[in-house]
Amino acid sequence: MLGLDSNSISDVSALSGLTNLILLDLGSNSISDISALSGLTNLTGLYLQFNSISDISVLSGLTNLTRLHLLSNSISDISVLSGLTNLIALGLSNNSISDVSALSGLTNLTWLRISHNNISDISVLSGLTNLIALGLGSTSISDISALSGLINLTELYLAYTSISDISVLSGLTNLTRLDLRYNSISDVSALSGLTNLTWLGLGSNSISDISALSGLINLTWLELLSNSISDLSPLIANAGLGSGDTVDIRNNPLSETSIQTHIPTLQGRGVSVFFGAFKPAVEEIERRRAVKFIAPAYILKGQVHVDKGR
Repeated sequence: MLGLDSNSISDVSALSGLTNLILLDLGSNSISDISALSGLTNLTGLYLQFNSISDISVLSGLTNLTRLHLLSNSISDISVLSGLTNLIALGLSNNSISDVSALSGLTNLTWLRISHNNISDISVLSGLTNLIALGLGSTSISDISALSGLINLTELYLAYTSISDISVLSGLTNLTRLDLRYNSISDVSALSGLTNLTWLGLGSNSISDISALSGLINLTWLELLSNSISDLSPLIANAGLGSGDTVDIRNNPLSETSIQTHIPTLQGRGVSVFFGAFKPAVEEIERRRAVKFIAPAYILKGQVHVDKGR
């Protein structure tokens, strides 16, 4: 293993002879030319995040790679990755990628981040059925039907896209973390059977009816801010919401019953409720209530992946 991350390295030509390397970390440097790595065919892990790389053609021969992290570079063409079929973890977030067809044959992938790119078509992902974690946030996708067969997913990040129809998610019952914030979603009925969810982000959508959430008894963090929700009774009906859990319902037109009864009931069960009023008449009521907001953790626990894009 050789760790050279977070230096001011721009020239990696001296590494060309280190052919026994298995793991190489060159993240957070000033590298643009990686041609010197072409002969390092024993590499199984290569970390090149936060550099200035645009040409990754040299990676085509590194077929033993199982982990490759390229987030935050200047990459647009990933066709060279099509032959790296041993990859199980691939980070490509924060680049200039629009065509992800090269990923269709990477069926060993369990962890994939391609957020913050110019992607609109994800149909090629339909065959990646071993995926456990998938990040597609901040892309231009509107159709997520390709995800219907990815039943092994436990984490799915789809914030800041153009999604309105999430019916395809109903079969992804292994999900524990789901981020759907900043979309155009109004109907969340498809989520009613996702009872393994512990973290759910639905903020900044067009949701008014949250009855589908009443049975999600394993939730520990729920974000509903900036929607059109008035009735919080489904959260009262959710017997799993209790001590140590957090609900964020700021910027919703809450009914008087929700403010006077439902929120105190949740707080009485130990739920930390973060809320705020649109109506001046109830601002004083809300201002006086002690509220607490616990921000979600995004880094995958127990894993060494460095790709922070979702």
